[in-house]
This record gives sequence, structure tokens and C-alpha cells, in this order.
Amino acid sequence: MAGVTSSGLSSAEVTEGAVDPKQAVGERKVGINQDYHTVPAIVHELVHTLEHADLKQLPEGLVEGMTEWFALQAAGLTERRTRSNGTVYGNETGVVKLALEKGAITGEDLIAAYFTGNLDRIAKLRDAYISFKKYDEQTFLYKGTSATVDDPLKELENKYAW
Repeated sequence: MAGVTSSGLSSAEVTEGAVDPKQAVGERKVGINQDYHTVPAIVHELVHTLEHADLKQLPEGLVEGMTEWFALQAAGLTERRTRSNGTVYGNETGVVKLALEKGAITGEDLIAAYFTGNLDRIAKLRDAYISFKKYDEQTFLYKGTSATVDDPLKELENKYAW
């Protein structure tokens, strides 16, 4: 796959940084793209170094959304932009933000899941994310483009009565 190294990490041309999730918590090293990186991207990667090993049971996109949510909180931002002016992990973080906004989960639930591996605390979020991804992928296959974050999030809000 283009842009991915043999270790499974993204290559320097397509990412600001990376952490090898195969290393143990506390031993993970952060790799930073020396040609292009931002402080919020470094914060995002640092948050990854602390994620509980049990998060590997969750969809990767959900873990990225949770990681980005924590990074945005730490950096005092509402979103992070890509080089091409897109939103970094916009859909993934959108599901997390909606679940928090509607009371499906709390910040304490996210903390318990992310840092201690108590995944039961975010069961609603996990199920909703899986539903969201299925909706987004079906929209992509049907229309040839990825769904905007508004459509699937509204669908989730209705389905899960958040």
C-alpha cells in the first residue's frame, strides 16, 4: 500500500507523525515528520503513547477519533486542519463529540476506556461508531464519495436516541 511502511506505519510523505502501537505503553516512541509537522500533531502522537493496549479491540478509526479528541482538548482546539485544508479525523472525532454532547458517554467514560482499558464504559460509542462506519462505507460505495459527517451523525443521533 502506498504511503505505508513495512511496519504498518504511515510514511513520512503522508503523515506528520506516528507511534508504533506494537510497543508497550510507556515504551512507545513518537516519530515526527521533520519536513512537516505541527504542535497539535505532536500532541496527538503523544496521546497515542498512553493508550491502553485493550484499545486494539476497537475499530482503528474510533481509536483515532478518541486520540484526536484528547489531543484537541489538550491543545485547546476544536479541530485540526490538514495541509490541503481538510479536517484531521473529522468524521472519527465527530462521532466522539456527538456521543459526549448527547450524553451517551461522559468524559470520564472516555478516560476510563482510553487509559485503563475499561471498554464497557464506551459500549454505546463503540456500537455507534461501527454503525457510522458501515453507513459511511455504504454511502461511499453507492454514491462514489464518502458521506459528509452531518448525514451519518444525524442518523446516529436518531438511531441511538442520544
